[in-house]
Amino acid sequence: HERERMAPSLALLALALAPFCEGKAKNSMPLVYFGVDYYPEQWPRERIKEDMTSIKNDLGADVIRIGEFSWHIIEPEDGKFEFEFWDHVLELAKEIGLHVMFGTVTATIPAWLAKKHPEILSVGKDGQKRVFGGRRQYSFNSRIFRQYASRITRVLLQRYGRETNIFSWQIDNELGHEGSDDDYSQSSVHAWTSWLAEKYKGNITDLNYRWGNVFWSQSYNSFDEVPAPLPTITRHNPALLVDWRWFRSDSINSFLVEQRDIVRRFIHEDATITTNFPGGFFSKVMNFALLGRQMDFVAYDNYPVWGGLEKPLPPAQIALALDICRGILPALRTGVGSWVPGRGGRGRRHFVIAEQLIGAQGHDEIGYLPRPGEAKSWAIQSLLHGANGLIFFRWRSAQRAQEVFCYGVQDVNSEHGRRFQEARETFSFGRLYSSLLAAPIRAKVALLYSYQSVFAWQSQRQSKNLDPEIEATRLYHPFWRWGMPIDALDAGNEETLSLISRSSPEISWVYDIVILPAPISLPDGLYDALVSHVQGGGSLYIGFRSDLKDSDMAMLPNSRLATLAGVKIQEIESLGSTEVSVTDELEFGDNRQTKKPKSKRGTKTSEANEYKVEVWREMLQPLNPGIETIYRYSDSFFSEYTAVSRRRWKRGGGEDGGEVVYVGCGIDPEALIKLAGETLKFQGILGDDGFGPLQLSEPSPSGNVEILHRTDAADRSWTIITNFDQIPHKVGQKTIKPFETVVLLPEGAPRTLSATPLKNRASTTRPKC
Repeated sequence: HERERMAPSLALLALALAPFCEGKAKNSMPLVYFGVDYYPEQWPRERIKEDMTSIKNDLGADVIRIGEFSWHIIEPEDGKFEFEFWDHVLELAKEIGLHVMFGTVTATIPAWLAKKHPEILSVGKDGQKRVFGGRRQYSFNSRIFRQYASRITRVLLQRYGRETNIFSWQIDNELGHEGSDDDYSQSSVHAWTSWLAEKYKGNITDLNYRWGNVFWSQSYNSFDEVPAPLPTITRHNPALLVDWRWFRSDSINSFLVEQRDIVRRFIHEDATITTNFPGGFFSKVMNFALLGRQMDFVAYDNYPVWGGLEKPLPPAQIALALDICRGILPALRTGVGSWVPGRGGRGRRHFVIAEQLIGAQGHDEIGYLPRPGEAKSWAIQSLLHGANGLIFFRWRSAQRAQEVFCYGVQDVNSEHGRRFQEARETFSFGRLYSSLLAAPIRAKVALLYSYQSVFAWQSQRQSKNLDPEIEATRLYHPFWRWGMPIDALDAGNEETLSLISRSSPEISWVYDIVILPAPISLPDGLYDALVSHVQGGGSLYIGFRSDLKDSDMAMLPNSRLATLAGVKIQEIESLGSTEVSVTDELEFGDNRQTKKPKSKRGTKTSEANEYKVEVWREMLQPLNPGIETIYRYSDSFFSEYTAVSRRRWKRGGGEDGGEVVYVGCGIDPEALIKLAGETLKFQGILGDDGFGPLQLSEPSPSGNVEILHRTDAADRSWTIITNFDQIPHKVGQKTIKPFETVVLLPEGAPRTLSATPLKNRASTTRPKC
């Protein structure tokens, strides 16, 4: 009945978005595809066909993701290979009509290999060798492991690489996850010595100078004297710690590229290659952006809640991770999300969710249970931020071993309960809006991050509560609240510099607004690109602790970014969990007043708006009267200092320029929402008519409500609203129910179609065959 009710809408959508409806690819994959992670090896053989039939016909999936933990099945003994099981599974998948994403099997080494070659096992920071029994116990630097990994991948691909029903190959599984990114084995230490010798071109004197090793008598006579950063008294040199992180990242990247090249040699022309990223983009000793650029597309495992967490991650933080996935690769010239020329329209490449949470999760502790409709809302958010493939983890909850508490689409009893229904509804939503979801996301706002800064923060946190991901979310949040598509880009990539710079008239610039959270160390070329961006009329938001160190972790005499913002950093304070307050200095824009207005938001302690500050603060001194103080500290000792400033150049008169906002503290993101709105007006993005069919001229009413404005092939504006809260929220004149997604269509299409959570239904047990 739902399909019949929505049929007229589908017809209108097809007309509205016809340029994107190019039909199916050569391997018959739809524009947007859906599926489940399936582990047939964990179930009786006679049940596999029944499962696949239900996955295809009852759930409505297009794909299954299989194979990544089956090394022992394929190679039960050294050099003895068996393929009968996977031959059977792949034949059934083809017969039933399920496309396959197949994972190479290197994430779980077999016991015989660990016993025969214990030297391949990695070593933790505690100096203990990781024994067989979990997963990813191998050392990326072990020559013997790499030989075995290359052999099993080559044999696997020789067998199945030309199988046209396998549309994509996933390399390994969650590289670097669960502590496997860091390794202090002899293999790793020997490779570390070689890596240093290569980086410093055999010149140990150069290393000593650039690291500042005269301090504490830490100078070395040879590279093999340089230790791996195992625990010592006090701390290792921060330059050593940062180089160690680059080394570990390069080690993982080397393994990935080696595996990719083997896979590429054997696959058919339509097959693609990826690897699935775990969460924690800024918490591991690896450069996710570099790894992602080795792949045909990025795949990501999206778990908004995990283990003992008592509440999910905030929607803005989840959205930022999705935008990082989309931002890693440029859009393709043809096909899904294809490149669109012009300002704000080059676009980034769509990605795939290889594992999307559907139920409560945990290997040991279990925490928050997603409320009815909530897991579906997270899945839809993935689609809206650029996923053109979505695979739920997992088809059925495991009956044995470590993941029995990772609840899947259905439980061990195979009942089609609430989670099953939510998965089906997600698939229906995605297919209804597949043409819009496959269109490029045209962002005029870019958030820049760099692993040079990330590794610097990891090496010296400076504040016990400093988390680079939280700081990125802090400045992302205000523009996200306004419904802006945001591209999250690696500032260490030269392509990014060309997208934000306005120095070359023959290159059309893309972004009006650039966000730069906590940029403690700037990659080469970034400062010049930012200056060009601002001089060309762009807006720039800078977070605290900006431009503090060079690439060798040496302190710089002054922050060039602070100077660009027109402020001097007089003093700094690490707040940790201590909170201080700021008050607004003036009304923004044309509504500036000398008398402070009464509060309509924030905590009212006087006539001014007051907001909390945490983690860090800098005492800013404007360098000239033209620098606006947006917020000032309210505590008595530092009330003379600016906390957030804005420098704007006048338009015309020979002094054209944009604006620089310097956020010198860990301010409540709510305090920056109005300021972000002023920037959107300054850049001409927010006009008098507002955004979208509702002509919205206000931000989202809550951090739990996402508004997203997107355009279709005809440059018409769509607005999609999702309520991630457990209470209703009003947007414009429309009330959005808990965990409801409402799509507001452009002129000529039905005004609204919604994906609302079903009421809790009685479970139905699927009959056994």
